[in-house]
Amino acid sequence: MLVELFSMITENSTPLEIIKLNRNTEHLFNRYGIEKSNKPIYQHSISKNLNNNLLIDLLECYEDIDKIKIDKFSKYRLPLLIDYLKKSHDYYISKRIPEIEQSISILNFENETPQVTKVVKLFFREYKKDLITHFKTEENIVFPFALNLYNEVYFNKKIDSDKFEINKKKALNFLDNHTTDDSELGKLHTALLNFKLPSNYLSYFHILLNQLKNFHQDLHIHDSIEDVVLTEKIKFLLAKIESND
Repeated sequence: MLVELFSMITENSTPLEIIKLNRNTEHLFNRYGIEKSNKPIYQHSISKNLNNNLLIDLLECYEDIDKIKIDKFSKYRLPLLIDYLKKSHDYYISKRIPEIEQSISILNFENETPQVTKVVKLFFREYKKDLITHFKTEENIVFPFALNLYNEVYFNKKIDSDKFEINKKKALNFLDNHTTDDSELGKLHTALLNFKLPSNYLSYFHILLNQLKNFHQDLHIHDSIEDVVLTEKIKFLLAKIESND
């Protein structure tokens, strides 16, 4: 029934209706600054200068996280996809990661399960550091390189040849060698499911588990678009430029 309802999302659907189907979609609305309301999506898209169809396609990803139809994002312009990825980075760092850190801090069950606390804190501290480094590399190297390619191909804006070769090497090396960030978060969530905690910690622990699960799912959407669609578009544009040399 949930799948059927999600498949019926249209520009006339409202944020409140969609969030009732899946609470995790609220995070997508938040990063675009769309409040929970009964106003149709298309009105929010107009007021926020958003691509209505992209928003709907992103929302439909939450229908079945393991069966994302990633090919449908190939039709969107590269700047639109990069805008989504950058907004996601900002939202993760300013909202989702601090919420998880707060939940870990609230648990504070050192006396009864010291190893659980130690492992969780250490893991998430390192995970956060790696994730932020990953985001910075994308925003400082990959995204500017991609937009330069896009502007040269579609608007004939010439790229400095020396900088182009340097940035190409850095960007392609990153795209070819970086690992998907959502997998490690999923492993942490799975591992924590095996721990049995005292009853006075259970409610806080369930909040943390839910946050990890939802963040993992959200990152999976983000990473799928980045690893498949963005990479393919960059390599397509690069081949187009180099074929004209």
